Amino acid sequence: MNPYRNAFQAMLVAFFAAFALSACTVPGMEEAPHFPLDGAHRELGCSACHGQSVVAQLPNDCMGCHLSDRPKPHDKGDCAGCHNTTNWGDMVDHEEFLSLKGGHKGLPCSECHSPGTYEGLNAACQSCHESDRPRNHNQGPCAKCHTVKGWGDADFDHESRLSLKGGHAGVACNECHSPGTYSGLDAACETCHEGDRPSNHNQGPCANCHTPTGWDDADFDHSQFFPTPHRGVSSCDSCHPAPAGTSDFSCTGCHTKSRTDGNHRGNSRYQWESHACLNCHPNGRE
Repeated sequence: MNPYRNAFQAMLVAFFAAFALSACTVPGMEEAPHFPLDGAHRELGCSACHGQSVVAQLPNDCMGCHLSDRPKPHDKGDCAGCHNTTNWGDMVDHEEFLSLKGGHKGLPCSECHSPGTYEGLNAACQSCHESDRPRNHNQGPCAKCHTVKGWGDADFDHESRLSLKGGHAGVACNECHSPGTYSGLDAACETCHEGDRPSNHNQGPCANCHTPTGWDDADFDHSQFFPTPHRGVSSCDSCHPAPAGTSDFSCTGCHTKSRTDGNHRGNSRYQWESHACLNCHPNGRE
């Protein structure tokens, strides 16, 4: 074999290899169809990928060169699914899936993507936080009351159901939502306060007389039925004795028969009966 010929062939191969490598720096070659030289790749020298003049049969995906850069919890998925060529830290727009704000801000990827699972995850709070749910929070998605800011920053518009003002201000959730029942509750006072009803309050909804401020702050316009205060009347049960409640009333408890009979001599319409009293004395006057 001619040694001069072999030397000439080796020199020719080296020449074309060098030409091919130098072609990468020619304007416009950055957008070569094999692999675009953009981002962090733009400043790399040819030898960073091509080593000792290796031009053909190189991979054109991230893992072809960067598999050793993959952290241990990154054992699945294509790098380009989250990263771009500008920088490893320049991650994919996570907002489309789950906002990395509030309590999620600054969390390492492995907190949610362990062990290196990046596809098929659910963005619902319960996917990661089911174990954080207190025992009395056994119903409903977290996002109905909580935000990504933090568990303690519950933000639920309770006013549309029941005002948490007055006597309800500062009441713990489980006072009404025990054992962890959050749907199907009735906003009527009696739902929680039936046991607080005195014996002579056995009829009618609490809200007819009371407000959420407190039981003692009864606010009922009695004048539409009978003017109050009335002489000798000290409390509701003066006229509404138990167990009749508020749907019935008694005038005869104070206005005795002997006295009223004497005051109504000669009145053919007179009856010693409470409803008859109201018919003739709707304003409580003689």
